[in-house]
Amino acid sequence: MEYTDLQVLAEVSVALLGFSGVTAIVGHSRFAHQGVTYRMRGLLYSSSLAFFGSILPLVGIPMLPAAVVLAALNSAAVIWAGAMSFGRSRKEIQPHPVLVSIFFPIAILVNLYLWLSIFALAEQLLIAYQLQVGVLLLLATVYFVRLVSSAFDTKNTSGKD
Repeated sequence: MEYTDLQVLAEVSVALLGFSGVTAIVGHSRFAHQGVTYRMRGLLYSSSLAFFGSILPLVGIPMLPAAVVLAALNSAAVIWAGAMSFGRSRKEIQPHPVLVSIFFPIAILVNLYLWLSIFALAEQLLIAYQLQVGVLLLLATVYFVRLVSSAFDTKNTSGKD
């Protein structure tokens, strides 16, 4: 099995985790406090899951148990994001509707594909696993870009996009 791709993904995940600390220190944003908290948690959760998923096979965990752990943790993260994006907190965090309508279904579908590959499509497990880590990195990048770009325009502090 080729682990070079997972090593690169692990390095990118660690970089995003480090950047999240820098973003937290800067602390100036046009988003309301709840929106910043939501985006920081999303960044930390998705980059941590991507790192965790990248590192599990590299430390000798077999692919099937690693996939089950990643799929379960990502299922919890998707439920959290759905509750925040569509629940009562939606008005406080004000997620961008276009980004939610694009990335939420992608996150669900990729997670379902990973679960399907665990139970029925074992020959596609590595592809589904790497796709899941890649989507987590993409989500972390989107959270990061949203946080950093919000610091550029601090005149509008109403929390609206």
